[in-house]
Amino acid sequence: MVSRKLIGLVLFVLGLLWALGMAWVHIVMTGITEPVLPLPLHLFLGFIGPALLIVGSLLVIAVWHIRIGIAFCTIACVLLTWWIGPDSVLSVIDIGVASRTSNHSMKPTAPLRSNFSVFAMTPCRGLSPSR
Repeated sequence: MVSRKLIGLVLFVLGLLWALGMAWVHIVMTGITEPVLPLPLHLFLGFIGPALLIVGSLLVIAVWHIRIGIAFCTIACVLLTWWIGPDSVLSVIDIGVASRTSNHSMKPTAPLRSNFSVFAMTPCRGLSPSR
């Protein structure tokens, strides 16, 4: 059985990576455009998930208010799944659909059989060694 502290440590690292990723996205997007929401609300919504995961995992690691820590970690994992899950599922579906589609429209078509001028030249202008 995996110890509770090891799981807490993994969740702590995941929370830190999530927070760093959100900070990077915020910095990049702020350089491109102005945030739609006011800055405090924007930061709260962006960092509530990582904060819950970090605080919850620290509570579990410290064996102090374990039930609250587990609840925080659960809420944070649900938020992470809710934000990342749809994109992951759609990317898998897109890959599956792309591999099953046929390429009938990509097949080359030959010219009509009655149109011989496409393939052959007249005898006087052709490439012949008798010239």
